[in-house]
Amino acid sequence: MKIVSLSTSDKNGGAAISAFRVHQALWHNHIDSHMVVQDPRSDDPRVHSIVNGYVDQKLALARYAWEKLTFLPYERDKSIRFAFSMSNTAASLSKHPLVLEADIIHFNWMHQGLMSIDEMGKIFQLGKPVVWLLHDMWAFTGGCHYAGESRGFERECGNCQQYLKNPGPNDLSHRIWLKKQQTYANAPLTIVASSKWLAGEARKSSLFKDFNVYDIPTPINHEEFYPEDKATAKKRFGLNPDKQYLLFGAMSLGDERKGFKYLKEAVNQLVLAGKLDTDKVELVIFGKDRPEAREGIPLKVNFLGQLSKTEDLRAAYNCADIFVLPSLEDNLPNTIIEAISCGVPSVAFDCTGVPEIVTHKETGYLALFKSSEGIAAGIQWVLNHPDPIALGNEARRQSLSKFSGKVISEAYAKLYNQLLGR
Repeated sequence: MKIVSLSTSDKNGGAAISAFRVHQALWHNHIDSHMVVQDPRSDDPRVHSIVNGYVDQKLALARYAWEKLTFLPYERDKSIRFAFSMSNTAASLSKHPLVLEADIIHFNWMHQGLMSIDEMGKIFQLGKPVVWLLHDMWAFTGGCHYAGESRGFERECGNCQQYLKNPGPNDLSHRIWLKKQQTYANAPLTIVASSKWLAGEARKSSLFKDFNVYDIPTPINHEEFYPEDKATAKKRFGLNPDKQYLLFGAMSLGDERKGFKYLKEAVNQLVLAGKLDTDKVELVIFGKDRPEAREGIPLKVNFLGQLSKTEDLRAAYNCADIFVLPSLEDNLPNTIIEAISCGVPSVAFDCTGVPEIVTHKETGYLALFKSSEGIAAGIQWVLNHPDPIALGNEARRQSLSKFSGKVISEAYAKLYNQLLGR
């Protein structure tokens, strides 16, 4: 059984990391899995780059630039530039040797010039089973990666006021939706979502309502993310071993979808109410910085920058007493999976795929959606827990149970065999 997984990257971004973890889990379960990517970041010999040399680099850059430049006349404003993808240019993946040799083609997040809707159609025409692992909502919307409060994807996208400058019945989102509808017709396509929430949204969508939709969570390597001695972890970053730390991490501090402002509001509420001792508690942040986003926080902020090495990420989680991620929309956040795998309880909103990771008052705290008061209550609940070691142990236990690479790869193997009629 030969599987080829198509992804913009293997490690640059949450979707890429999820795709890479599935690929590794398959390989460890003796499935012949390979990845074809545009932006390779790992040293895995089974990850194959389409960018080999100067000319390929320039072509990849040109495809990426074209996709973004052609969206400029339509975008509502620059804040949503990377939240909507036209996918109107691509590499010739339908002719790639690994794609032609594969028994099953595995789609992932494929934007920024890797895959176009037209190129998808060419791959469907090969007649091979295609499994599409959804990392966000793009596959069944008119171009947005997360639909917010809009339910247009349940009917026909159009009148897209959230993302487009000139919304209307036949706007860009509607035209993209129509193109997807035509491309998906009779496609040998099976949908997998890594959260039950996203699978449910896909089943409600007009584009995927007639396809089989499964939910299989993202695995994690428990030999890479595990509990370590907190004092040793703190020493790695020069942190005070006697203090408690709240941790926030995301690709970008300025991504409104990750909800950093709710953490800021929660901390301010706790400090003003005298429920958080600023001499004993500090904040740790990793990711791409937005200095203005950190203004007005009444705690000392320790900024670690962007962490790419597993040992650095593992140490960052193990520094923390609580991982806080008040995401407004998220599929199955890798950061929370990583945190609980390190035995660190998490505080987050009770929405989208997060409740599938965090069990309320067992491995962390789930707050009412968009309630900074709820996040504050969660922080206080964890910090005042009578047995923090037991809380961390339960987080680790549930991670081992829910996100085992062996169990998840076996679920994929069963699906693949079913699609191949074995």
